[in-house]
Amino acid sequence: SGVQTLEVAKFVAKNGFGIAFNFDRNSPKFIEPSKANQIKQNISKETYTCGIFKDPTDKEITKCLNEIDIDQIQLNGNENKDRVQFIKLWFSKYPLKAQLNPGQNFPTIYKRERKYEREIIKSVTISCKKDIEKISNYKDVGVGFLLDTSEAENIDWNIFNFNDPPGIISGKFSKENIKSAVRSKKYFIDISKGLENEVNELSIEKISSLFEFMRSDELETARF
Repeated sequence: SGVQTLEVAKFVAKNGFGIAFNFDRNSPKFIEPSKANQIKQNISKETYTCGIFKDPTDKEITKCLNEIDIDQIQLNGNENKDRVQFIKLWFSKYPLKAQLNPGQNFPTIYKRERKYEREIIKSVTISCKKDIEKISNYKDVGVGFLLDTSEAENIDWNIFNFNDPPGIISGKFSKENIKSAVRSKKYFIDISKGLENEVNELSIEKISSLFEFMRSDELETARF
């Protein structure tokens, strides 16, 4: 995932889908938080926004959240249970008055304490049914999951047809395989992968084509 331009963000938001910004500096889809905030300010306030991080430090998350208020934090690295738990505890409602130093004001983009918790999502790489057991490593933390199938050459979507925690399925989706992915009954699907142009940016033409296909078949909500 990783929206990098206002053009793509407006197109996706106009069609009622959420967007994700990639704040992993080693990713080709990285975007500066300040630029992501400029994009966010120019799309509908109803658009759900996610920030993607990979093994971030507290300082990195704080700096990012001081520049853009996002609805969801997604962790794509090797964060263990304790780390995920701490991030949920400290950053899900950042900034709170208790987190400020004496005399310190809220960051400029915030007028008051955040009212609602941000959702915390842990990404788990899935290539076969056994990999789903990795979810148990984060039992009782109270976070959602993104099941990343992008490293699998072929994925049997039927492995998701059981009562594992609902979350997001991510992978290289196409018109040929998206139906079976949606029928796995996850709440969201992340469908930005495989929709890039020759310079690895999200292609509006490819997104538009998939939108039309999804609407023709009344498929579920997705995120880019």
